[in-house]
Amino acid sequence: MAWSAHLKSAEEALLDHPAVAEAGVVRRPDPEKGETCTAFVVLRPGCEPSEAIREELAHYLEARLGAEDCPQEVRFCRALPKTRSGKILWASFLAVEVEN
Repeated sequence: MAWSAHLKSAEEALLDHPAVAEAGVVRRPDPEKGETCTAFVVLRPGCEPSEAIREELAHYLEARLGAEDCPQEVRFCRALPKTRSGKILWASFLAVEVEN
């Protein structure tokens, strides 16, 4: 699957999960693989970041997309970087404040 389609599919799957308010998936450099895929997730109010929810999301993604198309890492954050109009700033995605 092409990277852009792969990233979009992972984002859409994450947004379908009831605990997820916002999600963005990006490619990141990886010293072993060259590139890898990381999901940044903002949870809905009442949901707290934990290893249990991270594992739940990983299993959810694997069931929806298959193991090969899943992000290798799920990170929780308070907010995704956005423009004034509310569009995600993809270029600054990796600077997002990560909670876990």
